[in-house]
Amino acid sequence: MRIRSRLRRWLDPFGWSNRDSDLGLEIDTHLSLLADEFVAQGMSPDEARQAAMRAFGNIDRLRMDHRDQGGLPALDRLVQDVRGALRVLRRDRGFAVTATLVLGLGIGITHMFVTIVYTHTMRGLPLAEPDRVVAVGLRDAAGVERPLSLADFTDVREATTSFDSLVAYLTEPIALADEGRAPERVDGGWVSASPFRLAGAPMVMGRDFDDGDHRPGAERVVILGEHVWDARYGRAPDVLGRTVLVDTARATVVGVAPDRTGFPSRAGVWLPLAQHPAIAAEHRADRRLQVAGRLRSGVAVADAQAQVSSAVARMARANPTRARASRRAWCPSTTASSFPWPAPGSRSRSRAASSCSSVAPTSRT
Repeated sequence: MRIRSRLRRWLDPFGWSNRDSDLGLEIDTHLSLLADEFVAQGMSPDEARQAAMRAFGNIDRLRMDHRDQGGLPALDRLVQDVRGALRVLRRDRGFAVTATLVLGLGIGITHMFVTIVYTHTMRGLPLAEPDRVVAVGLRDAAGVERPLSLADFTDVREATTSFDSLVAYLTEPIALADEGRAPERVDGGWVSASPFRLAGAPMVMGRDFDDGDHRPGAERVVILGEHVWDARYGRAPDVLGRTVLVDTARATVVGVAPDRTGFPSRAGVWLPLAQHPAIAAEHRADRRLQVAGRLRSGVAVADAQAQVSSAVARMARANPTRARASRRAWCPSTTASSFPWPAPGSRSRSRAASSCSSVAPTSRT
């Protein structure tokens, strides 16, 4: 009985219960009895019916009280509001269509932005042993994150032994074109070594960059991101070995990499940094390279920090005029940050505001 009673309370607001019809029959019975009494007193049937209704009281009020006591008032009001809204929409078809379109667009746009924010900010990179992958960079006396120049990166790489691999990378938009397809602009990642080995991510197809690809004068090669391979080439396996145009320069496709595994993670294609048209001619003051590294097994972040700081101090002594002009404070600091790391020119969250070198472990959020 208790289960049946609870079920009836839930069904009442939707009209799927016979409680209202039972109440109606009971009210009609009372009214008939009262009307019979008034007829026996000499009233006409119509007068007796009116007198019975006055004597009985407010029938609508009784129905509402009965519904509140026996059902779920909040659910009942919700159902009534929905029914009223549907009646309004049925009367005004134009308003109904407009409201539906606005709601659909709002929901779609909200979902799109949530997906973008989650993908690029909240979701962590699929890194193997992520606690060993660190960011390497500089900070000035004000605690502002600064990238490295190619000369800075070369000095740090040659002066440190704490890393299995160090990768300098640069993100630039490039024009990708080939025969039979319209050119399109994609994010290009120029890398000094393989970012996929650093991330511990296997290639989807083809090969990774090797040492020969980074030598001056080497044949120009390119690795496509999986989403570019899918959207532009329909996941065709014969894309390997195809010649494409990268900013009007011919390059051979040698591999396809899984999305969000390289540095930078948003790149659609990757190219050897040595083949960048301008990077070799840049000066030490032209700092625009981000650097990521994988620590050797057994090496702590603090040990890597000390080596990087020593290398930076030697850079300062070798370039005193440049160091004074840039007002850099050459001292160690270790800060934890999440990928993507702070953009060049942004303020670091480190408490050591006077630091200039940074080895920062990534975190997967």
